[in-house]
Formats: sequence, structure tokens, C-alpha cells
Amino acid sequence: MAIKIGYKWRVYKQLMGNKRLSSALPETRLWTIPTMWRMLNRHKSIILKPSAGTGGYAVIRLTFLQNGRVEVRYAGKRYVTRRKRKVNQLICALVDWGGSAYIVQQYIPLATIHGCPIDHRVMLQRKTLRSPWVITGYHSRKAGKDEKVITNVKRGKAKVLPVETTLIQAAVKESPQKVLQKMKRLSILIAKHTARSPLCKEIGVDLGVDKKGKVWIIETNPQPDVQPSIGGFRMLSTRTMFNKIIQYRGSRYPKKYKKDNRKADKLLAKIFEGFNPLNH
Repeated sequence: MAIKIGYKWRVYKQLMGNKRLSSALPETRLWTIPTMWRMLNRHKSIILKPSAGTGGYAVIRLTFLQNGRVEVRYAGKRYVTRRKRKVNQLICALVDWGGSAYIVQQYIPLATIHGCPIDHRVMLQRKTLRSPWVITGYHSRKAGKDEKVITNVKRGKAKVLPVETTLIQAAVKESPQKVLQKMKRLSILIAKHTARSPLCKEIGVDLGVDKKGKVWIIETNPQPDVQPSIGGFRMLSTRTMFNKIIQYRGSRYPKKYKKDNRKADKLLAKIFEGFNPLNH
């Protein structure tokens, strides 16, 4: 049976077709074992994730350490090994279980707050195909203290904060107002370039900002392929953005898709037994 490529790779190729957007994209490739090691040698730290995955599930970070060791981070855990075979075993098992092709992405050194990485969600919506795209909400997510890979609110135990607040606390060199304007302009351009289906009326854009204030595109979630999550907007001190998003959605509020990952988690736990656990 053919392996499903997944929407993330398709969207990445669309974004690469635009010169203004391509400069904000981390290097990304479809996963193979040789490609993974070439990317790791080049960037020293990479992210692996299923091209059709959602919610931060099965996202792994690989990093080269000193003395030829490789650090693997997954689900708040940290493992270190010198044995490439163990790394290959882990990744191959994930790919076999994931149901879609994996992508390998250059790790972006995101701005942090007390060592916890932060990223940002921008929500864009339109009411009809001919309507202009409107930014109806944006917020930041600070990863949990034991999580160095994902900033997903549920799986990564992230804290939702206003964008301006996180940019100030992370001591980003450019002003929060300037960075936010760059985020908005980039998000509108992404929506115009990728959402050409008449069925697509909302997009969730995940952006990263490094210490210098450069805005990076982490990924784009175009509905109807993946319903962008809006739960984070309910965690802000005011529900103004959340209410606006619901107003735009109207009756288009699909049932939440729930995936049981318990079997996969047990499989991963067995695979990780071959690594040497280290305390954070």
C-alpha cells in the first residue's frame, strides 16, 4: 500500500514557490534515513514529524552533542545514544506507525522564556471564496518546562499568552509591534498563496520568532485538510478573539476528531528502552 504523503509536505512545496515566503521557511525534506543524517550533519539539530500529523503528536527532535552522541527528545523525555542503529530503529518504527510520510525540518532556535521555546498561532478566516482574508486572532504558546520540542497546549502542556507579552519577556531584539506586523503580513501572504480551494475558509498559521526578530514559518494548517485548533484562544484573559473566530465560523464547527494514541505511546516506550535515559 502506498504511503500517504500528507498535507504538510504539499503545503511546504506551495510556499517554496513564492520568493517572499521561501526565505522564511526552514529547510525541509521528505524523510529517508540518509536524508535524516545529511540534515543532522548540516544543521546539528532537526525536527521530524508526520506530514499528516496534528496536535504535536510523534514530533521528535534530534541533536548532535559532543563526542559523537545523538540526543533524542520526545514527549518531554530526553535520551542520548552513540549508536546510529538505535536512532534508525526509533525513527523507522515511528514512520511505520504514523500512517503518513515523515518530513525532516531544520530546527529553528526559537526565542525562549526561562529556557522554554515559544511559537505563535495566527488565525485567518474568510466568509466566501471572494472575501478577503481577515486575521481574527493570534496568540503565543510557551512550552512546558520539561518540553523542548513542541508547544502544543495539550500534549506539550504549553501556556497561552498574548503575543506582545511573550516577545517582551523573550527579549527579542526588534520591537514587539514591528515583529507582530511582520507576522501579520506574512500570514496574509501565506493565505493568499496556499488557500485556493473554494472550500477553504480558514487557516491556522504557526510561526516562530528567533532572538533577532526574524519570523519563520513553522507550518500551515489549511481547513478542510486539518481543522485549525482554536482552543488556545479561550485561554486568553479576554475572549474577544475567540468570539470573533466563532462568529466567522458560524455553523461550520465540525465535530472534534479524537485519535487514540495509547497504543502508539506504548510502542514508543518499548523502543526508547534501548536508549540511556538522562535527567533534565
